[in-house]
Amino acid sequence: MNFLVAIEGISYAGKTTLCRSLAQHFAYHRLYELGDKFDGGIRFPPFPETDEEACESDHWFLEQEIRRYRCAKQLLEVNPVVVMDRSHLSSLAFTYARERVFKIGSFARHKQSIEEAVSRGLLPTPPTIVIDIDWETCSRRRSSWLACRELGACRGDEVAMSNRNFVEQLIHFYRQHAVHNVPECLMLRGTDSAEQLLSYTATWITKKLSSSNSR
Repeated sequence: MNFLVAIEGISYAGKTTLCRSLAQHFAYHRLYELGDKFDGGIRFPPFPETDEEACESDHWFLEQEIRRYRCAKQLLEVNPVVVMDRSHLSSLAFTYARERVFKIGSFARHKQSIEEAVSRGLLPTPPTIVIDIDWETCSRRRSSWLACRELGACRGDEVAMSNRNFVEQLIHFYRQHAVHNVPECLMLRGTDSAEQLLSYTATWITKKLSSSNSR
């Protein structure tokens, strides 16, 4: 039985590094994150300034996630393990923090749209690994990234990720929502070494695979 798993967490947590390590060391197939397709987020919809713009942006991200899941299903036909670099949890976390900090958009509306897509089989609810980091770690890693980025390049979430309150709301969402609402979730410390994160994740996936195959 083939297996789909999502790697989640805020920006700079180390998701993509872990996904690429899993692909390199275990031949798991990494499903692209949206930033890969849109120049690191530069071509994402701009950060909304009104509720109407937020609704349009949320719909755009939902449609992109549905397209990603179609790719995941195709990949699962020929790959034993497919690792999603982010899932629809990312857009839920973003709308949650955006509403609370900037008072823009509706988390409840976006959550309902995602739940409807899940119920129709358009989105998955895969076992999920969340890499947890605090504001200080995020800020330090962000500063390092900004120091070495190409001139003129800018991540699509930089407007929000520079805001401490916004980042802490993202962290709160993952710590609370993931633990209580994702059916199968493993929370890892993002301050652990890359080798430790790889080992923990590979062991967890192996156990899940064994459990699925024994049913």
